[in-house]
Amino acid sequence: MTTSRSQSFETAMPCAKENHRLGASNNPAAVGLRLDSSAGLGEDIGGMPRPERGCRITGQEGAKYMVVRGIFIMPRWAFVTLCVAPCLAQDTRGTVLGRITDPSGASVTGAEIRLVNTATGVASTANTNEAGNFIVPNLLPGPYTANVERAGFKRFVRQGIEVRSGERLTLDVTLEIGAVTDAITVTSEAPLLESSTATVGQIIDHRRLTDLPSPSASVIFQVALTPGVTPLVAPGGNFAPDREGDSNQFAVSGAPSGTNQVMIDGNPTDIRGSITLHAIPEVVEEVQVQTTPIDASAGRAIGAFVNMIMKSGTNRFRGDLVYSYIGRTLTAMDFFTRRNVYDPASGPPTEEKKKRLWPGGVTKRYRAAVSGPLFIPKLYNGSGRTFWTFGFEAMTSALLTPQTTTMPSLEQRTGDFSRLLAVGSQYQIYDPATITPAAGGRFSRQPFAGNIIPASRIAPIARQLLEYYPLPNVPGSADGLNNFSYPNVSPQTYDAQMGRVDHNISAAHRLYLTITRKYHDHNYDPLRTKAYSSVMDRRQHTISLSNSINVRPNLLLDLRYGVMRYGDQRFSKTRGFDLATLGLPASLVNQLDRNYTTVPRLAINGIFTLGGGAQAGAASTYAPYTYHDVVGQAMHLRGNHTLRAGFELRVNQQSNTNLGNLTPSYSFAETWTRGPLDNSPIAPFGQGLASFMLGLPTGGSIDKRDTSAATSKYHAFYLQDDWKLSRKLTLNLGVRLDFERPTTERFDRTAIGYDFFAPNPIQEAARANYARAPIPEIPAASFRTTGGLIFAGAGGNPRGLWNTDWNNLAPRIGVAYLVRPDTVLRAGYAIFFAPLGADNVAVYQPGYTATTSIVPSRNNGVTFEATTQNPFPDGLREIAGNSAGMATFLGQAINSLRRDMRHPYMQRWSASIQQALPKRMMFDVAYIGSRGVGLLWSQALNAVPAQYLSTSPVRDQRTIDYLSQQVPNPFASLTQFTGTTLATANVPRSQLLRPFPHFAAISRNARNGFSWYHALQARLEKRLSSGFTMTASYTWSKSMDATTALNEPDDVPYRSISSFDRPQNITLSAMYDLPFGSKGSRLAGPRALSQIVGGWSIQALYIGQSGAPIGFGNIIFNGKIEDIVLPNSQRTVDRWFNIDAGFERNNARQLASNLRTFPLRLSGLRTDGMNCVNLSLFKTFSVTEQVRFQLRAEATNAFNHSMFISPPNTTPSSTLFGTLPPSTVQSNLPRRVTVGGKLSW
Repeated sequence: MTTSRSQSFETAMPCAKENHRLGASNNPAAVGLRLDSSAGLGEDIGGMPRPERGCRITGQEGAKYMVVRGIFIMPRWAFVTLCVAPCLAQDTRGTVLGRITDPSGASVTGAEIRLVNTATGVASTANTNEAGNFIVPNLLPGPYTANVERAGFKRFVRQGIEVRSGERLTLDVTLEIGAVTDAITVTSEAPLLESSTATVGQIIDHRRLTDLPSPSASVIFQVALTPGVTPLVAPGGNFAPDREGDSNQFAVSGAPSGTNQVMIDGNPTDIRGSITLHAIPEVVEEVQVQTTPIDASAGRAIGAFVNMIMKSGTNRFRGDLVYSYIGRTLTAMDFFTRRNVYDPASGPPTEEKKKRLWPGGVTKRYRAAVSGPLFIPKLYNGSGRTFWTFGFEAMTSALLTPQTTTMPSLEQRTGDFSRLLAVGSQYQIYDPATITPAAGGRFSRQPFAGNIIPASRIAPIARQLLEYYPLPNVPGSADGLNNFSYPNVSPQTYDAQMGRVDHNISAAHRLYLTITRKYHDHNYDPLRTKAYSSVMDRRQHTISLSNSINVRPNLLLDLRYGVMRYGDQRFSKTRGFDLATLGLPASLVNQLDRNYTTVPRLAINGIFTLGGGAQAGAASTYAPYTYHDVVGQAMHLRGNHTLRAGFELRVNQQSNTNLGNLTPSYSFAETWTRGPLDNSPIAPFGQGLASFMLGLPTGGSIDKRDTSAATSKYHAFYLQDDWKLSRKLTLNLGVRLDFERPTTERFDRTAIGYDFFAPNPIQEAARANYARAPIPEIPAASFRTTGGLIFAGAGGNPRGLWNTDWNNLAPRIGVAYLVRPDTVLRAGYAIFFAPLGADNVAVYQPGYTATTSIVPSRNNGVTFEATTQNPFPDGLREIAGNSAGMATFLGQAINSLRRDMRHPYMQRWSASIQQALPKRMMFDVAYIGSRGVGLLWSQALNAVPAQYLSTSPVRDQRTIDYLSQQVPNPFASLTQFTGTTLATANVPRSQLLRPFPHFAAISRNARNGFSWYHALQARLEKRLSSGFTMTASYTWSKSMDATTALNEPDDVPYRSISSFDRPQNITLSAMYDLPFGSKGSRLAGPRALSQIVGGWSIQALYIGQSGAPIGFGNIIFNGKIEDIVLPNSQRTVDRWFNIDAGFERNNARQLASNLRTFPLRLSGLRTDGMNCVNLSLFKTFSVTEQVRFQLRAEATNAFNHSMFISPPNTTPSSTLFGTLPPSTVQSNLPRRVTVGGKLSW
């Protein structure tokens, strides 16, 4: 006879690790694992099923814990406890272990436990030892049925056990005395509570990954649905497969963006905070997100640990084919394009105008995912032994992200700036040819009559270069800003492949292999002028091999090796441009490699930047990265302790070929066209463009650069003990030791620091020059040029960039207490160390980069030597390596690496309550706190000392005149300064007051930054039942930090609201299979009717979040700060805050050369927040019993809500003050409807 009962269970269990977990037995001989071919089951071990939904786990690269709980009637004759313990996040397999007892509680020896994978039919078997313990490791994810048999007892059957990747389930069974032919069957449900771990996080299951309307079907985007995760970029095109850097922009529980670790099957795949591959949704089984892992196996990150687990194959051949399409008719206009189209000032909204400003774009995506057993006819049948999964994606896209910027007007191209004077006298342009000495060491200039530059004064090269600038096409502001709108079409192609093979060598030995590949090509020319264009080519390959061996029943060894190769190549489409056509001197052109020269880079203040590597980042770059990762662990189960010891080794190799500005790069500011004095306030717009028209650059440079090849090594060792003190209480104890060997450059082509004590080699010559005309503040005898750069391997110096920090001990402690069957209390504390290494701290190559600066005038504009036509009359500097020693890069801005570098670290603590609710719901509320210690921030070491800066609340012209007064330059005659900004006859007094006057600037990473974070995080989860499932989360938080100086001389960072503080965050996701058409539901009827009304499902996703705090610069404000904020009803893109609240807007009264007192950021004044609703509607047709076809329609930003996350203009003297700046675009994409189909079998 067979008795079937529904029985509830609670979970509570010790812990384990990676793919294969060990048994609880103390007698190795008593626990066996064998294959079972009875009842038509597979003959070999290890089916690789597609994991179904079920038990809930949280984890990644650290602990995975989980609690299974059901609502049931507890019978007298059987008691079963099922639980999940923490495991290493890289693991993709699971383990079931437990203890078999009789009704009196005595151990049952020799009982047979057989776990059958219901997806593959593969059975794994073990026997209990004399203590009644058993273990079944190396289980592929999926649904299982457990059979427990022993002569003299009724057979026990538990159905619906969900084994998920990396988790450890405990199955404790009390057998009832009786005949083995009698069976007691218990059906379990997926767990709700997590009573064995304090780890904070969640699991995103396969259906959510494939069916929720994520932007661009992004897997990584759904990380934002986790409490404590703050997305910093708007949901939209930032999450398309071709986007990398933006897609990992999440701040997590007080840790800034770029500090998360993203993995695929446990292998790290991110570079400097950017992901390198968007996983194909159909081949990802689940995403494990851990925001606070209380497990020592997690390390080398202070943010979240995100692990994307690939699906395993089964004995059935399965597949999905997906096609999606987005076109112009399915896409709404963005806010600014719509405004420009319907702006009557630029003409009626004709169809031609619409097509010009909004030509539309088309995105087509093709995805395929197939899996099954490995079968080679007549050679190999891998059914029940070897399984594979393969995914493919291809995309062609012409994404529109419309932008508005500023181009020279038709009048300005002829030298006519008269319209600016109608706006205000502050727009007056002054003639550099009229310069004359003035009192106090100043120089004066006369204005251009009528603000018009005579045609004879316009440089011929300026006329040629103006041809690359499109004419304005929209009215813009009163002073001509924001006068050009362009669709910014970004055509690109993308394809990726992901594959996994699982192989079972024996019952105790299993392997899996994961391979990924990505190609991404981007051909960019948004202005249809090659002067702002580029080609980008990205490649990514990874391979990861995991090997798990049961050495003996209570000892499991896991070893994984992974390698990632990533390459990023970019170059300007004007590469090969002949500079001689611009009239540049042959002496310059002949020194340059004509294969790589481009249109010169033109950076004109207030005008769109063109040329050179303006879009590509450099004339040509190629940066390959290779990362190796080795992880090993031994796990031993002893009594109530699950003990693990492991190590991790990473080798990061990064090469870089960056030609920089191989062609002249010009900057045009207000230096030569401001007036009436040379230190008068500059015009809000126009003076920089006038300087360009006159052919007088104010700066610029040209580069010659060497390559680099950096390597660093990271080591970690850890111990973890998950101690089951009782059925209700679990203690997690761990400790991790991290240390990272310093980055080295293969040929020592790097500086490693600054010598702050030795005199610079030029000191005696400089002191002699200075003594001829000293300034009163520094007597001639006190003038020093102390210090200079030191180089790797030179003069006995070490090769590494810093000294190894050995003191990185990271404790982990957590406790979970099952108060009652439906309530769990959890608390934890952990320390995480941030990485350094080649992937975070780059080599620094002064001397191996020869930068020749444009020095237009050596006498403050009285005469000009360098012009746009002849930018480098003295020739070009050559690469000297470290041969100049401490005299390297004199007169330039440098960076000083720290020899005493220390790893920043994050302390994080949590306390939470989980409560099970009716209808398969669970509510979790937690307090999360964190404290960042030793955070790095950029400190200015060569600032003008604070005692010389003004403390006046208004503009202090006397101090401005005093510091900007030109005085004799003691470095002018020294050849080491040729081609630098300190090669002029005079310098501002402020330069000689600097601590290191022989350098323009010196910056260094200070390590006294800190942060703190407090949050209430809540989550409500409804498991799938009656076709409905949902999750909702809410986070109320405050994030503060001190990682920025308010004033340059400060050596302590300023305490402020954090730039990534978002006080309110709410997310909601839901999926509902409409109850129509099928038997027993509404509108059931004939098959034809069921095909019409049945198979419908709707999905929804919502994210709402506060905006970022807004900061102003060094401003004068004479009002109440609270008056700056406008009510939401009054806030528009043209007036984001109250510009009349007390700001000093007169250009002539702006502050300079002073100590700032206005706060860094204002907590009460914020940018636009997120408010995004995505909806989708699916209709599924049953083609055959095994084949289904689904029509899909997905609307991202369904209600077409415009978001403006970028801050508004905060320059009081600008006509755009309080409005969104010229470069601002709508932060999210307008509504886009994706239509497509999915064929599944």
